[in-house]
Amino acid sequence: MDELKKALESVPDKYSDFVNGISGLLSDDEEYQQKVTQFIKDNPEAQTSDVLIFLRPYLDSLEDGED
Repeated sequence: MDELKKALESVPDKYSDFVNGISGLLSDDEEYQQKVTQFIKDNPEAQTSDVLIFLRPYLDSLEDGED
């Protein structure tokens, strides 16, 4: 989780609710923590909107109850 939080903190237009919200959302999903961390590392200029777009399939799965 520390690595995810560090990655989220590196997003250029980050804000506290973004960091805390994504961290909380993924707190029980190590696989997606790693995926998001790697996405940010691979795309260092990614903005918060890019991270949220990357997370869209995950968010959709929660909405569909596939968690």
